[in-house]
Amino acid sequence: MTDETRLRSTLGAPGLEWLVGRARDRISRGLPLTGTVVRRSVTTAEREALARFIGRPVTAGDSASVSLDDVDRLLRENEIADGGLAEAVVALGGPVAIRHDEASRLREEWAVAHEPLRALGESHPRWMPWIEQVNLRRRSTDSVEARLLASEASRVLERLPASGITIGVLANEVLGDSHALDGGRPVTGLVLAAIRSLDLEQALEARQLWESVGVAPDELSSTVLVHAMPYLNSARSETTALPHYLTLQQLDRLNLFDVDLSGVEIFVCENPSVVAASARIESPPLVCLRGQPSAATVRLLTQLSTAGATFRYHGDFDWGGIRIANGLFRRFGFSPWRFRAPDYERIVGIAGTPLLGKPVPADWDQGLTNAMTKFSIKIEEEAVLGDLILDLSEAGRDAQ
Repeated sequence: MTDETRLRSTLGAPGLEWLVGRARDRISRGLPLTGTVVRRSVTTAEREALARFIGRPVTAGDSASVSLDDVDRLLRENEIADGGLAEAVVALGGPVAIRHDEASRLREEWAVAHEPLRALGESHPRWMPWIEQVNLRRRSTDSVEARLLASEASRVLERLPASGITIGVLANEVLGDSHALDGGRPVTGLVLAAIRSLDLEQALEARQLWESVGVAPDELSSTVLVHAMPYLNSARSETTALPHYLTLQQLDRLNLFDVDLSGVEIFVCENPSVVAASARIESPPLVCLRGQPSAATVRLLTQLSTAGATFRYHGDFDWGGIRIANGLFRRFGFSPWRFRAPDYERIVGIAGTPLLGKPVPADWDQGLTNAMTKFSIKIEEEAVLGDLILDLSEAGRDAQ
């Protein structure tokens, strides 16, 4: 039992806050309330308050010391706190959280907050390296709020990569709010961090990150460059005979690929210079990625693949080009178009600049990675433009 009135006028008096604080700290760390505590740089008011409490003068000097055993005894003998110092500390400041227990509780709460991400990693292993590194405490100070954030981000990431969709549509379908993935939203930042982890070698902006997983900011700004695509004739456009761009909206609404494309091979390149040169010949169908594929590009390739078409691909002989090609290969598959180790080795002595960056395994040809690592020369698509156009010309003639 505690006499709170007397307790607050004695141990709870002004000038003894430091003493109560020391006792409270010891309890929180699971230490016994025994031994001596010292107050460095003690003030006159603190010295006088301590003297009044213990009933004797405190030695002059820059510090003051007091026995916790004596404090406990005084509280009990004077019937201020039957439970001694430990009881008095609780009466003055409320229950004390034991740090070990508190730490365990916090670890458990934050482990629960991460559960949606762990579940995502189990069903979608591509996100696991990021999940193992992500720290939700940097994005929220509340574990309950963090779990909600993790749940929303996981639901979005489950849908990625998408097959060409706008951010607003994705947000509405997954989170029930077309603005839920707007810039600046916590869930947007977490999702973009996950996407960025897939390719740390490139410092992509938010728009590029979304496009890299088949998501466009809107229906009109995402485009794909194509040439000699006879399957577009249903659009009745005079420009179908020339290189031109298609928007995501056109791909959604024109229903261009309502034909069977089984056995049709589509050439795919990385750089627009190949398309520009192909306009001067009888070219087979050609799609240009223009670097990291846009959402419109992903939608087009998805439509072509669904209709039965297959792809032949060529890109830059650098690590960025290999990463782009890997993404295409994993999603759609392709036959390499002058894009294997022998093709690289044939031209490495007559073209190229120093190859920088960390080697990336080429999913379709490990020998290519070995060769590029060995020679360490970057060869852009334009350096072999003549060979590519020759291939396109021959394929165009064969198709006639």
